[in-house]
Amino acid sequence: MKHFFNDTVTIYEEEKTDEYGKQTWGDGTAVRGRFVEKNKVLYNAKGETIMTDALLHLPSCASLSVGSKITFDSVDYRVIRLIKPKDQSAVRFIKVYLGKFNV
Repeated sequence: MKHFFNDTVTIYEEEKTDEYGKQTWGDGTAVRGRFVEKNKVLYNAKGETIMTDALLHLPSCASLSVGSKITFDSVDYRVIRLIKPKDQSAVRFIKVYLGKFNV
């Protein structure tokens, strides 16, 4: 699947949130993946709709979590949902749904 990952994205994990709710991000990690601008409607546990702005495929070894910040082509996104599809033996890649980051 290496040939499939032809885009470079930067992943930032949240370090902390100050008393005003402003987030501080750690050092970014550059990762090869596949980025596609694609709108999709998802539903949270309460049944509320969430609109996504992009879909990102990453290698299964990538480290990120819901709420992480992703930068691609100078645009910031937030991880909304992670899906790790499995084949018969292991997780092959990570499917990441992203929403544009509101600063």
